[in-house]
Amino acid sequence: DTGMGRELAARCPGVMWAPTSLRDYAHIVKGTHHDNVAAGAEVITTFNYIITPLWLESKKVDRSELEPLVKLAVKICAEVRSEWAAKGRKVRVAGCIPTLGTSFDASHLYSHKESVKIYSEIVGCMTGADGVDLFLMETIPSIAAARAATEALISVAPETERWLSFTLQDDKP
Repeated sequence: DTGMGRELAARCPGVMWAPTSLRDYAHIVKGTHHDNVAAGAEVITTFNYIITPLWLESKKVDRSELEPLVKLAVKICAEVRSEWAAKGRKVRVAGCIPTLGTSFDASHLYSHKESVKIYSEIVGCMTGADGVDLFLMETIPSIAAARAATEALISVAPETERWLSFTLQDDKP
């Protein structure tokens, strides 16, 4: 599917992306998922990349919003999946397991134990009857972060398919 943050900016010029944008622009997020499937996407990814403790705090959003926002991201994708299934089209939902820091930064903000706890909370919000079909550990910046995310996934959703994508740091010219 498309880069949802960039697409939101294109469809809503002047909007500054924040974790609550998912709630404020849910109809646009859903429409973008629909457009992606219409264009051929077979997998759509939940739009919760910056719904993490770090981003919530930096955007002055209460930490208690993490669960309802992640669940909303899943609900939107599940609705799109169901709507396309009614048309005979199979679409899978990938639950975004984001980096816990800023993109492309391998710094560790949390201990391994705390990272696993945060990831477990995010994963727990994505499971259930209308949950995700697979998990996408997205733009993971280090082996340590991959271990923490994987440990949480194995603990909370051991039977669910997992994909892992790393970002690389290239400090050589």
